[in-house]
Amino acid sequence: MIIADLIALLQKYPPQTKVLVQGYEDGYDNVTTVKNISVKHDPDAQWYNGKYVEGAKGENVVAVLGEGMKG
Repeated sequence: MIIADLIALLQKYPPQTKVLVQGYEDGYDNVTTVKNISVKHDPDAQWYNGKYVEGAKGENVVAVLGEGMKG
């Protein structure tokens, strides 16, 4: 998904709708941080891991990552 896709999806909801992320172990949390990270696609990733891993600065894709409260 790219930013334009996310914006198009979010525009379908009222502006007051909460945006949440999964909680650390259970439930959901408010988004507390949005940051840019450099990532690269990992075609050999195991099914239980993400399809992207951190890469060198400026490598391939810069992702926007939303985080909730951690521990």
